[in-house]
Amino acid sequence: MAKVLSINLGDIHKNLILPKGTNVTKETLKGLHEKFKTSGIRKIASTSVFRDMKKILKEKNYSPLFRDHETAEKVLRYLEQISYPEEIFLELEYLKKKSIFTYHHSLATTIIVTRIALDFVFYHDLITEIASANLTKDIGMSRLSKTLIQNTDFLSREEYETIKEHTLWGLILLIYYLGEGLNALIAYRHHERGLHDDKFKFLDLVVAVDIFNALISPRPFRKKPYNIRGALDLLTEMGEKKEVNLEMVKRIIAAYREEYQPPEEITLSKEKLGFIPDDNFYGVKDL
Repeated sequence: MAKVLSINLGDIHKNLILPKGTNVTKETLKGLHEKFKTSGIRKIASTSVFRDMKKILKEKNYSPLFRDHETAEKVLRYLEQISYPEEIFLELEYLKKKSIFTYHHSLATTIIVTRIALDFVFYHDLITEIASANLTKDIGMSRLSKTLIQNTDFLSREEYETIKEHTLWGLILLIYYLGEGLNALIAYRHHERGLHDDKFKFLDLVVAVDIFNALISPRPFRKKPYNIRGALDLLTEMGEKKEVNLEMVKRIIAAYREEYQPPEEITLSKEKLGFIPDDNFYGVKDL
């Protein structure tokens, strides 16, 4: 995985973790966590992050996921079990200041992932572990410049490559704060297209939800977002091309239907009936 670090990467207290120009390898990452000293462990339930999650859960794009009060309470109970070193919450607060869009995306995708995991993940601790890892997956985005993270136009090739590096920064930050584990893995791989084996089915869920929520959410580069049907139309197309896991697409569809239907019984519509925005300045400008 050897990659060269393009920035001086520091922690939330501005302590240098790795300098610019570091050739990042598995060997480089060993021992990073031993350098970290936390100021304390905190449960999410006592934080503004959890309060923001409860607000997002009621927004129109996410309230259809909860057909009854019991389902919403169950999701919140799993989320309440999340705990991190205090520095992770400081990182999330910093991300909120840097980009409210990315912060909202991190929280909203965690709600969706947790809700869908209820239907097929049978180990309770694993649901909370997946939710915890999803919540921190975009932590590296906070190290982008404010100009770049709030860009409203097509990207240059150089800008695009810089943004792509946020997954590497997230990997390093999370190994430093939490050690090697699911949080670091998902931060590094959550933009991977294609299918993963059953061992990493949760990663297929994270990837599909990440794309779906990005489409239905406001962004600086897009005047209007896709509606839910438009996003599901596009996600279905991607699933049929094996760019994302089609089973996970069906699970998202099942979660959003008024009357629950098992994913394996869902017949995917060929009609594209959703709203797709015209002005969508996303991607790399032609050179």
